[in-house]
Amino acid sequence: MSNAIKRFNPQILSSPEDLKIFFKGEKKIQRVLDTRIDLAHPHRLRDRWNVIWCIVTVPLNMIACVFFVVIYNSAFILKANGIGKKSLLHYVHHFSHANKAWIIHRYGKDFLVKAINAHKLTTSDFYLQEPIPLKAVKKLKKANSSNFPIRNKEIDFFNIYGNCRGMANWHLYLYVNTRHHFANPIEHIIAVSKQFERGASRQAALLQSLYEVPNSLFNLRFDDNNAKLQIASFASLNYDHAAIIKKIQALKPGAYGVGLYAHRINFYKIEDNLGNDLIFIFDCNEGLIQLTGPNKSEKALKFFLKYHSKKDPESQIYIQRALVPGE
Repeated sequence: MSNAIKRFNPQILSSPEDLKIFFKGEKKIQRVLDTRIDLAHPHRLRDRWNVIWCIVTVPLNMIACVFFVVIYNSAFILKANGIGKKSLLHYVHHFSHANKAWIIHRYGKDFLVKAINAHKLTTSDFYLQEPIPLKAVKKLKKANSSNFPIRNKEIDFFNIYGNCRGMANWHLYLYVNTRHHFANPIEHIIAVSKQFERGASRQAALLQSLYEVPNSLFNLRFDDNNAKLQIASFASLNYDHAAIIKKIQALKPGAYGVGLYAHRINFYKIEDNLGNDLIFIFDCNEGLIQLTGPNKSEKALKFFLKYHSKKDPESQIYIQRALVPGE
């Protein structure tokens, strides 16, 4: 199979070698390296005219949302699944564009790159695929382990509830595999995040569909000494924020996946050329946000708590540090 996969073929699920090539993502890595960010000029999301444009187009995007909801419901009644999926994605994208104005207002200059928690509109060759039964990946499971954790009885390529886990892991993968190619850490993380401005790539979406992919197929490894470090449980979140903040402060510089209640985000602690700690959050529901000013760890916890469920006694927050290749 060619490294340049322009159309998704579910047959790669029966071939571990083809799947490894797919998840290696050489062209996606090159796109990050080819993305150049000029920090000498104001970022486009900070530009006043861009903000005005976002605000002015909110009504138009909301009208588009209503239109695509009508199309989706009609397609559902008529069992026109392809049209229904496309219209639902258009709805999510228009709603995300309408929501951009509020996100800019909320974070101001700390909001660096927008993301959309949905399939890219240009990846219909992926998300329009019909679900396939697990028996189609018997060879794949046998080649890795009987515990290959696909959660459902079939593999669904249309992730109706979003792609947070897949997008977060793909963001980490692109970051750790391009880290040494950028002299400026802010330019680097912005370049990575810009790959998610229009939604989830095929690789990110398939990571979501498969839930967890063995390292033998997708080479994103986490620190075994810090595997699933539980920094907060349901009980401790109710009274001991100070202890949790200390755990966040104690994290060494690196790229971390953060598991929250029914959601996944990334936490980046980066040391700049002057020895200062830079803190970033990548949340595919919003985008890339830099935490600035004092009490950055406290701000990070507040961000985590947005997705915490006080109703679920199993709800917890855990962090895993992604390893850089060769580490």
